[in-house]
Amino acid sequence: HISAVKAVTAPYATTEEDALDLLSLTTIVVDSNQQEHKVVLDWIIKEYDGFIAGDYDAIATFALPDGVQQPEPPMELVVTVTITVLKPALPSIAMIDPVSDLLVNHNTRIADVLGMLAHKTTITDSASVDYEVDLDWDLSNYDADQPGTYQVVGVFELPYGVEQADPIIALEVRPTITVKEAYPRFDVSISGVGSFGMVLALAGTFPVGVNSGSYHTVDQSFWIGETEVTYKLWYEVRRWAITNHDFIFDSVGQEAGITEAGAPPSHNGAFRPVTGMSWYDAVIWCNALSMRSGLDPVYYHNGEIAKHATILDHNEIVVEPTDGYRLPTSDEWELAARYQGSNRVPISIESPYGSGIYWTLGNYASGASANVNNAEANQEVAWYRANSVGYQNVGLKRPNALGLYDMSGNVSEWCFTAYSLHTRVARGGDIGNDHFPLRIGWDTGNDPSSAYGNLGFRLARSSE
Repeated sequence: HISAVKAVTAPYATTEEDALDLLSLTTIVVDSNQQEHKVVLDWIIKEYDGFIAGDYDAIATFALPDGVQQPEPPMELVVTVTITVLKPALPSIAMIDPVSDLLVNHNTRIADVLGMLAHKTTITDSASVDYEVDLDWDLSNYDADQPGTYQVVGVFELPYGVEQADPIIALEVRPTITVKEAYPRFDVSISGVGSFGMVLALAGTFPVGVNSGSYHTVDQSFWIGETEVTYKLWYEVRRWAITNHDFIFDSVGQEAGITEAGAPPSHNGAFRPVTGMSWYDAVIWCNALSMRSGLDPVYYHNGEIAKHATILDHNEIVVEPTDGYRLPTSDEWELAARYQGSNRVPISIESPYGSGIYWTLGNYASGASANVNNAEANQEVAWYRANSVGYQNVGLKRPNALGLYDMSGNVSEWCFTAYSLHTRVARGGDIGNDHFPLRIGWDTGNDPSSAYGNLGFRLARSSE
């Protein structure tokens, strides 16, 4: 009888010489008289590789002790045992770097939030080695429309060569996203006339022009219309002004895209933007809305409230600092179109530097996620030649960061500012344009006495 030898295990990367040292040097053989004899074993390990984990056969031979002979039939004088090379001892995950929390504007869409969240984080293993891992975000808990704080989850996979810890560590980061309160706004409801919303735009210094190459400052915060003035609102206020205060309009206005000027609002067109009015008509209409709302008119001519569009000279109109409705200046319009607040995506400019306030580049449509060469980004926020066969109701596209609709596209918009000695600024582009006039840094000039079928306006009002 030949006594068996215990199997052994060897750590990963054990040399063959060291593995042989792990094996028993002797074993016991028992002869036919039941006498025990210690014999020395001479080992070999077949095809051993200490850098490949697994089982290897170790075979030992020995010589018969003196006075003991082979039986009949002879026995093979060998001992076989398994030596197991263990898998390498991998480091385990020890620490996960947290990801910064976010503060975003009200109504910041998921695609923009994903652009703001960290795409990677760093983990550290038990050997103090750092690894960068990719994050896969789950934003199902996020609601852009509801101010509040939301916890979101970014998961990752362990890198090669790192194993899970004991106890298990969740392979995730959990930052919070705080949606700010909606920008101050108010709804105006006028009995017998209609309603509309106004949003507060904060004073600021911001880049201007298509190339964003210079900066302008609007010194005072102001209210600006959420949408372009609709034909229904225009029609009711204009009719009231003519009947009750002897206003004289040069043009009667029309539902955008509907040829019958001055007709009562239709079922399909009442909430389209009004077009077909001159700059002078827009100015006196703002005065009429102020009076209808119990506010002091803004525009005066020859010392009197501007009420007669046909006799005005745009270079002689006096702007009084009242609480009434008015046209936005060109700078006010561009500030409201560019404003992104704390959101840094899409690519933007911080101004003033270090303020944490960001502004859209001038070659983007207002609220778009890419510049105007990207048709998909344009069509998310604007009606223009590529995606519309006609003028549309206001407020159907996604608003910009301030909550304003149709700042680019649908109809162009009058501003109060002079473009030249004989023209006034218009901005935003319309459905008859290709993508270039959608750019928020672009403007043009139009004759203030002419009524254009593609040109409307939105309201502004001083906040102080």
